Amino acid sequence: MSLSTSPIPGVTVLAYHNILPAGTPLPDDLHCIPLDRLVEQLNTLERNGFTNVPLRRAFDELVADDLRADVRQYAVTFDDGYANLAEQLPGLADRISPTVFLLIGYTGQSNLTWNTRTPLEQKHLSLSQIVRLSESGIDMQFHGTDHHNLLKFDEQELRNRFRMGQSWFEQHLGKRPDFIAYPYGYCNKLVGRVAADTFIGGLTVTHGAWYGTEARYALNRLSVPAYLDGDGLVKVLLSLPEERWYEMERRAPWRKKGRSA
Repeated sequence: MSLSTSPIPGVTVLAYHNILPAGTPLPDDLHCIPLDRLVEQLNTLERNGFTNVPLRRAFDELVADDLRADVRQYAVTFDDGYANLAEQLPGLADRISPTVFLLIGYTGQSNLTWNTRTPLEQKHLSLSQIVRLSESGIDMQFHGTDHHNLLKFDEQELRNRFRMGQSWFEQHLGKRPDFIAYPYGYCNKLVGRVAADTFIGGLTVTHGAWYGTEARYALNRLSVPAYLDGDGLVKVLLSLPEERWYEMERRAPWRKKGRSA
């Protein structure tokens, strides 16, 4: 089926951040999800015929001209590279093939180093943890040298930052990153053009396209909040792309109960 007649992509890239221990109450920080809520989401996806695929496979299918709509697939990504992933991801290795997007300038540090508004202090993965996860088969990719909005930089600064990312990965992981997930999801034509000289693809959460060739350096991911249960996640994934944010918002706990069903 061609892109022009495929309104609902059969593949979606999901974006998470940190995994909290099972039994943790749903946090105020929408970027954290308790392990049991994540597992419930995965179980529900499986019951509804969704299968997990690696990011590279999902990306290739989404930017191809012959995107299929008769499949139900998803890839899982984690931004920022938080230390809890070192404990939680190995136990999920038989369920998902995750990709972790690293902030290379904050390894082993607190997120308070750069995010003073966060309601929850979290540690970033240390270098040794990153190496162990990578050696175990966890896909590591580039999020940034720091978490600054890339829209404020000129072309030369962007190139410097992307080269620093390449050098760091080559030095510590013995490879170059194929993908970048833009901090805050912010990108524009300049960022995408410069990224195209360094990476195979670029991912966002708000500023891009859900599929098609225009998504190669601005591929939208679905940023999954912890308040969304498995049934809600399935409903969102089966919605038209332009309706997905509405479907999540209407299920938010701050909405009236009668509107959140």
